Amino acid sequence: VEAFLALGVVFASVAIPLGLDDQWTTAAWAMEGAALVWVGVRQERRLARWLGLLLQAGAGIFFLESLAVARPAPPVVNGIYLGGLLISAAGLFSGVYLFLHGRALLERERVLSAPVALWGLLWWLGMGWIEILRHAPKSDQTALIAGFTALSLLAVARAYRRLQWPVMVTPLLGLLPLLFALGLQTLTGAIFGRGGQGHLLSGAGLVAWPLAAAVQYRLLFEAGDKWPAPLPTIWHTLTLLLMTAAATVEADWLLGELLMATDGWRLAVVMLLFALPL
Repeated sequence: VEAFLALGVVFASVAIPLGLDDQWTTAAWAMEGAALVWVGVRQERRLARWLGLLLQAGAGIFFLESLAVARPAPPVVNGIYLGGLLISAAGLFSGVYLFLHGRALLERERVLSAPVALWGLLWWLGMGWIEILRHAPKSDQTALIAGFTALSLLAVARAYRRLQWPVMVTPLLGLLPLLFALGLQTLTGAIFGRGGQGHLLSGAGLVAWPLAAAVQYRLLFEAGDKWPAPLPTIWHTLTLLLMTAAATVEADWLLGELLMATDGWRLAVVMLLFALPL
């Protein structure tokens, strides 16, 4: 049975490119690699496990090369996005499965579960960002990326609670730096008029930015005590500063653009918003 399984894997890998385009071929290879990891763990076959991981890595490399010749396609329902999601799913499944069955693995194999799961998460985030940049209006792109990333990391936090896998709290640290970068990009775009950027709560930002802020505080509540000191204190402080700055800039924009307030009123409101958190 195992001999025929090995032959089937080899010939399927060779035959897949004949019937599918580049994106679907690499996605099929990634799913095939995940299946090999599953079989290798169940049958205690180290070679099958390593072959499955290598097949997923090769699929990811060839998939990135195929993006250079990507053709126009509708959003979400296209080979690029769906193929990338399959690569992500294969990586996440493999990482979690290796973690759950760590007792059946060699010592040097157990450390692979975290990098493999991180590989899957990066593919999930990366494909989401690419799809937003390809299809969303420029004025909404930064807000949509912030909202999409926040919801994705909230799902990671939920998975951590269910699996009790300590390594899963590390990616949660990344939301705050991303919000800083995206918020700065939006504000500079509004100030200098670049890239069609408006104020923070314009367009999709009306929902995405408050959602991202709520998720950031939820992540601090869920995993803040699991991070090494002094990161929880630093992250709480930086989160408060970011929210204060965002509220201040938005209030200044509303007073100036909508209410036509004088500089005195605008300065007073700005100072009040900085004083309240203190």
